[in-house]
Amino acid sequence: LMNYRWYLINTLEEDWWGFGVTNVLTVAGWAGRVVMFAYLLVAEIVPRRAEYMENGQAFAFSVMVFGHAGIGLLSLYWCLVMTRGGYVACSRSGRGRGG
Repeated sequence: LMNYRWYLINTLEEDWWGFGVTNVLTVAGWAGRVVMFAYLLVAEIVPRRAEYMENGQAFAFSVMVFGHAGIGLLSLYWCLVMTRGGYVACSRSGRGRGG
C-alpha cells in the first residue's frame, strides 16, 4: 500500500478520491502497527524479563526491547508525518494544489 501511495503521489496530476482512500488505509495500518509494537513491548516482552534473566538471555531481551521500542517510535514518527496536514491534506494528492 505504501508503494501504491508513493506511485500516486508521483503520478497524479490532480486530486482523486482514490488517493484519499489509499491514505486513510495507509494511516490506519500504520497506526495499528504503532499499537501492536506498544502492546508487544508492554504486555508480552517486559513481563517476561525474569524468564530471560534466569536463562542467561539478557542480550536477547535487550535486543527485543530496543528493537520493538525503536521500530515503534519510528512508526509513530512516520504516522505523524503522514497525517501532519490533517484529513484535508491526506485526501489530496498535492498536485492539484500546485505541489
